[in-house]
Amino acid sequence: MSAISAIAARGLTIANNQRRALRGKGGRGEVTFEKADSGNRQKAAVLTDALTRARREASRRATEAARDELMANAQRALELKRDSKRAKRPANLPRPNQGMRAKARTRIDPIGAAGEAGRVTKFVAVAQAKKDSRG
Repeated sequence: MSAISAIAARGLTIANNQRRALRGKGGRGEVTFEKADSGNRQKAAVLTDALTRARREASRRATEAARDELMANAQRALELKRDSKRAKRPANLPRPNQGMRAKARTRIDPIGAAGEAGRVTKFVAVAQAKKDSRG
């Protein structure tokens, strides 16, 4: 029999004897109920005080943990706010000392041969000159 079950069995025996004494039946440990119960009341008071202290300490620790978490969140928010106000460079901008680099072409190639584009440009220039000379 383990120690805990022995203590529980002893507690049950004492409780049964006290109940028998309360009903007025004889038996082992004949003690008036008030005397027997005074120890139980004292134990209950001690346990109640201990539980109150334990709950108070648990509440204090929970409050402290919540305060620490709040402070950590506030620090993180402040860092995020400061980071958002700093100038940001796009990643594709050239950096110092990298030299000149050709930009990627963004225009769509003209339809037709390159000579065709030159011919059209010359045609527009001649037409504009005729218009200007008219006056």
